Amino acid sequence: MNKRENVLKLLDGQKSDYIPAGFWIHFNDEVNKAGVDAQVKAHKEFADETNMDIIKIMNEYEFRREEKVEKASDWNKIKALPKSDDLFKNQHEVMKKTLNVLNGEVYTLGTVHGVVASLSHSSGLSYSQSPEIIMEHAKENKEAVLNAIKATTENVINMLNQIQNTDVDGIYYAALGAEKDRFTREFFDEFIKPYDLMVLNEIKDKKIFLHMCKENVDLERFTDYPSDVVNWAVHEGDYSLAEGAELFTDKIILGGMDDRSGVLVEGTEEEIEEKINQIKQEVDLNRFILGADCTLPTEIDYNRIRFSIETVK
Repeated sequence: MNKRENVLKLLDGQKSDYIPAGFWIHFNDEVNKAGVDAQVKAHKEFADETNMDIIKIMNEYEFRREEKVEKASDWNKIKALPKSDDLFKNQHEVMKKTLNVLNGEVYTLGTVHGVVASLSHSSGLSYSQSPEIIMEHAKENKEAVLNAIKATTENVINMLNQIQNTDVDGIYYAALGAEKDRFTREFFDEFIKPYDLMVLNEIKDKKIFLHMCKENVDLERFTDYPSDVVNWAVHEGDYSLAEGAELFTDKIILGGMDDRSGVLVEGTEEEIEEKINQIKQEVDLNRFILGADCTLPTEIDYNRIRFSIETVK
């Protein structure tokens, strides 16, 4: 049985042979600027050197615009891209070539940046600024903001379709907007959730890994989102692994390790092993995948990841 088959057993509700792991990183700018073949090679090296069970094929093709949104009416400038746009074609090529070199040995995920992340990219603003500005402009010109959200949703769905029109096993959907100190619950329910669900409901015959991104997330906003596996920031939020598992009683839990600090990034092997043993006491191992709160540092030593994966097995 290979690594992919072991993950499939877990996702199908069977007892897996061992606890699988899925960690991800953004590759450096040099790799991403070098083109499709360089990105494919980076994924293959990451898989081989870490002995990873789940490889998330990264999507570095964002709907960014150079022009920043400055006033409420500027949101009308955000448009849906034609399906023939190079952003979609390039991601499809990365997916197909990476799947080919991985050769069915590992479980694979295609990365979809959610509606909020993609809207923020398109605004030309950083996410540290955009939520406050989006809410402020929505009060001033609701139609313009909704037009931008609808166009962004169309772009996200088109990217999703390029990804799922491959032999990838599952979809990793990175959802933003549920942080308790950013968008209000009322704004989330009206301007974000319906469009997230439009995207998620387009996913056909693929398992959904729902990543609830950022710190201080209100997980209850996501409890009725379609998903098979859920992942959130345990170390920067209010929900432990056990508490999250109580909210998502029928989901597989992915996580446990901190992503930007903590033992995986800076600890000794003994500390990593101690942390993993602690995690194994907290969760139902029949519905658990070892992972991190979010992407690991680009420069992390792959041997640290490999040691964690071999330890949890």
